[in-house]
Amino acid sequence: MPRSNRPTLLFTLLVLIGVYPLITLLSFLIEPLAADWLLWQRTAILTPLMVFAMLYGLIPMIQQTVRLFTKPTKNKPEGRLGT
Repeated sequence: MPRSNRPTLLFTLLVLIGVYPLITLLSFLIEPLAADWLLWQRTAILTPLMVFAMLYGLIPMIQQTVRLFTKPTKNKPEGRLGT
């Protein structure tokens, strides 16, 4: 696998791992209100909640995690004498 695709694959896997518990939690939280609603009605409420949670919570957290694992190592340049 080319090196440039590794962060994308890692990001994709982390989003997949993060989305499942998030959607399960949100579904559980709206269940008392929406138990007798049709599927499309529950989805209409759940989708904005999910997008907001992903955009402001899950995705930034995953981006930080990916940066930690893909940060290039920087070698300190050797300084010159007198500078």
